[in-house]
Amino acid sequence: MNAKTRTLTAIAGSVTMLFVGAATSHAGLDDEVSVVDGRGRTLTVQQWDTYLDAVLPLDRNRLTREWFHSARAVYRVVGDGADEFEGTLELAFRSVSRGRWGSA
Repeated sequence: MNAKTRTLTAIAGSVTMLFVGAATSHAGLDDEVSVVDGRGRTLTVQQWDTYLDAVLPLDRNRLTREWFHSARAVYRVVGDGADEFEGTLELAFRSVSRGRWGSA
């Protein structure tokens, strides 16, 4: 086997492994946080199927990062008076930059 054949075989094997190893995955449960409020009730919030879809920045700046965020969230309240619990569930995220210009 000459060098050209070995090189083509290695490239073909590498490309094949890219497609074999790329299975579809489902995010499932991504994060869960529980807190106890002042009345002894436990509030558990779960975030499911989080997906960030990076898009080209609208300002065409190479340093800008923009994305669409999608996820599902559920909450559960357990304890005395849980049926009286009311509030608003808001999802937010924080971007932390650890690069040369950012701070952590």
